[in-house]
Amino acid sequence: MIPWAKPDIGDREEEYVKQALRSTWISGGRFVDRFESHLSNLFHGNTVLACSNGTSAIQLAYQVLGLQPGDEVVVPGFGYMAAANVARQMGIVPIFADIREDTWCLDSQAVANLVSNRTRAVVAIHTYGSACDMRSLVQVSDAAGVPVIEDCAESFGSMLDNQWLGTFGTIGTLSFQATKTISTGEGGAFISANPELLRLGALYRSHGVEARRYWHVIPGNNYRLTNLQAAVGCAQLEQFEGFAENRRRIAAMYRVLLGGDSRLSLQAAPQGLKSVPWTFGVRLLGFNAERRDAVMNKLTSAGIETRPGFYTPNEMPGYGVHRISQCEQVSQNMIVLPFYPSMKDSDLERVCSELLKNV
Repeated sequence: MIPWAKPDIGDREEEYVKQALRSTWISGGRFVDRFESHLSNLFHGNTVLACSNGTSAIQLAYQVLGLQPGDEVVVPGFGYMAAANVARQMGIVPIFADIREDTWCLDSQAVANLVSNRTRAVVAIHTYGSACDMRSLVQVSDAAGVPVIEDCAESFGSMLDNQWLGTFGTIGTLSFQATKTISTGEGGAFISANPELLRLGALYRSHGVEARRYWHVIPGNNYRLTNLQAAVGCAQLEQFEGFAENRRRIAAMYRVLLGGDSRLSLQAAPQGLKSVPWTFGVRLLGFNAERRDAVMNKLTSAGIETRPGFYTPNEMPGYGVHRISQCEQVSQNMIVLPFYPSMKDSDLERVCSELLKNV
């Protein structure tokens, strides 16, 4: 079986975890500090707070921005629903915007049409390692006077115009879940250059306790990353350039093998993007969800694991929203192919051969 994703874990991760265990600091500890420092150095001019996962980082973003029940946040209708789910749990109303047909990321004009006097934030999700057009999106948000939160769970290491994704908006968030470019099993991060937001983020992340033990300055929560997870993260970051190179190699090979087929449509990128792809999606043109699923079943039978695209909120229970045209078209015929740094050329060729045979 060729798996859909597989983390690249080796001796370095094992050694650092042993060091963390031997230190007896298994909750907080020096690997957490080291992990945050390494990330902060990468995101020039921004400070990074490690979190328990990418979802808690988004919740932290909503909290430090002071979002309240009844406020609205604009989110894409195609993408992982973490930002929308957290909003609903907090009594915030997610307003779903359409995406661009080419990049499958948030359409800034659609956002401009949805921003109202109740809008308190815009969440940009950089899907699959491509990117929203942050130049136009920031212009729209600035004109409306609302902050942008960049959900970079799927775009760690990608740069637009030589600037890291996650640093265009007021706040960026990361995920280090098992399938991500940098993995700690579970884990995430909150990124900002705003000192006050960082101060509040550190408080909310650790039960609202600052210097005086057991004294809660604000009613916070526990969004902390453990020293054991951070040890894995430190080892992963030290290998990031190799991971990125391999991910770009795999994406380039997929494009060579599949890009010339008129039955397929591949994800585009905004001008100036240097991407570190998280995964590789392909649209099966003219297919509906049922036909797409049949192709996935055939690939499973051939020993190849795939995933569907993200489902749109109007399809799923609990959201109760109208249909979003472009999101729905992309969702219906998307198939996401195996993608991980150690993937062999022969595996790539096998995946593409089986896909083309079955569409």
